[in-house]
Amino acid sequence: MAAFQRPSRSVALVVALVIIVGGLLGALALRATSTPTARAAERAALLGVVGEADAATLNAPAAQVGIGSWIPMGSMAFQGAEATSAPAAVSWGPGRLDVFVRGRNGELYQNYREGSWSGWRVPDPFRGVVLRSAPACAAWGVGRLSCVALIESDNEIWHFYWDGSGWARQSLGGGGISAPAVVSPAADQLAVFVAGTGSKLYAKSWVRGRWSDWRDLGGELRSAPACAAWSGNDLIQCFVTSTQGWIMRQEVRIGEGFVEGRGYVQVSTRTQGGNDIIIGSAPAATAIGPGRIALLVLNAGQNLYTTTWASSDQVVWQPSGDPASPLLNSAPSCAFASGRLDCFARGPDSRMLNGFGDILQSVGSIP
Repeated sequence: MAAFQRPSRSVALVVALVIIVGGLLGALALRATSTPTARAAERAALLGVVGEADAATLNAPAAQVGIGSWIPMGSMAFQGAEATSAPAAVSWGPGRLDVFVRGRNGELYQNYREGSWSGWRVPDPFRGVVLRSAPACAAWGVGRLSCVALIESDNEIWHFYWDGSGWARQSLGGGGISAPAVVSPAADQLAVFVAGTGSKLYAKSWVRGRWSDWRDLGGELRSAPACAAWSGNDLIQCFVTSTQGWIMRQEVRIGEGFVEGRGYVQVSTRTQGGNDIIIGSAPAATAIGPGRIALLVLNAGQNLYTTTWASSDQVVWQPSGDPASPLLNSAPSCAFASGRLDCFARGPDSRMLNGFGDILQSVGSIP
């Protein structure tokens, strides 16, 4: 541990429905403590409203994340990548963007952009270290990066970090059965999440130079977790695909030596067309503002769907805005900085996309 001491419409309802049945006393009032989402759903159920009054549609965010056309990075000189995992994108400040991926030889590759792309390389301390999961990355300060992944030699979660002067790595222990996730809710803070024993969600925090123990947050996960928090907000939102094929959310708070989960809530999979998405991938999550998270997921046909979570779990999903979007091999990883959403995904293996495992990039629009 010492090695890391360096470290569709918005609705606001105020409803009181009173149903008088004959001469019976009493009234049924919507609970004052209900959220607008819950009140809308209750109102629709009480009145038998369908169609336009569908609770999911009523509570859809006013605007959705829009993903533009996908461009192969391999179409730019020296930017071709032979990726064997989903990429991870992270930004630690305006004008800086880092992308990491597991390469064909299993090592952790990095590419960064400061005006122009640096080109893919393996940081020297990680040469010969073979990953067996996609990496996930977060920035915990200016010039401070952390990536987590599983490696071939054991089931432990490994932490690869840049502290401003050099790269290092450490084992965080645990027993992962999925790609891990990492998020930084504030400077010099990290939370790591992974599906572990019993397909449950496990979490570990790093606050004030101290790692907590692993905490069992429950659930029955079918996918790797995706977690996000707006910088300075101590609430982390984690999204997973359950064994029932639902998207579930858990709010998590971390502190020195502890991780606290608040239980699971189901997130709507309703689309603009009124049907449900058949989930085909782990979700991806990127904070785009206080209490606002861009969610992305692939359906069973590898088509991309997006939505905006803004404190309401009754979201409405929409298909990618690019009708010519290729089928993706991973849900995109996005980084948000200076009002810009940069997204990256592993494309299908094809000659059209410069061969094996090309990385695709797109610039997204946010509400």
